[in-house]
Amino acid sequence: MTDNSRNNIINWLGETPVGWKKDKIKHLVSVRKELRIINNIDDPFIGPKNIEPGTGRYLPCKQRLTAELYDCCEQGDLLYSKINPELGKAIISPASALCSGEFVVISRSIIDKRWLLYYILTDEFTQAAVGTIRGSAAARANWDTLSNLFIVYPEKNLMSKTLDYLDSKCSEIDNAIVNLRAMISECLSYKEAVITESVFNNDLFRKNWTKTKLKYVADVMP
Repeated sequence: MTDNSRNNIINWLGETPVGWKKDKIKHLVSVRKELRIINNIDDPFIGPKNIEPGTGRYLPCKQRLTAELYDCCEQGDLLYSKINPELGKAIISPASALCSGEFVVISRSIIDKRWLLYYILTDEFTQAAVGTIRGSAAARANWDTLSNLFIVYPEKNLMSKTLDYLDSKCSEIDNAIVNLRAMISECLSYKEAVITESVFNNDLFRKNWTKTKLKYVADVMP
């Protein structure tokens, strides 16, 4: 059963279920705006490169710090990358660290930050973010505009159950992706080994071969 009020219709969900609430993001969250001086170039750091597009997965990619002053985040903060918003990069910070100034750092939220994270990763939010880009400089989303978007959410117990289900299913999918990537990597290595063995180490195939310079058998486009 749903509330048929036109004002309760949200594109990404359809009609808002009875008992769910609706509010603007900016009324639900607090944004951290803290700067920290680095102690050394090996201080923990999180940048857009550490986030896989569209999945909310953390990528452990070490980056060298070059400045003296950086934004910072605490473990559990929600990081949203404004740069190149079409990539849909957002993550729950796995640790306290210095971070890129390209992030919106959400430190507190009335609702579970995971719910907000899953919403930010939707196509609707990403398209809205792209629509806020202005000017010809580097493509950046406008958080002031995005924070005025409405988000709908259920009561706490239902939200918790839904998020636990989503986390479990997404974890299964992530593990499957990791395994498939490992299999693909092994297949590519095997393919390379087969080609190398056949072309360079097989006397039967090499019998009566002619040796010449590459420039005599191939044309190079200017």
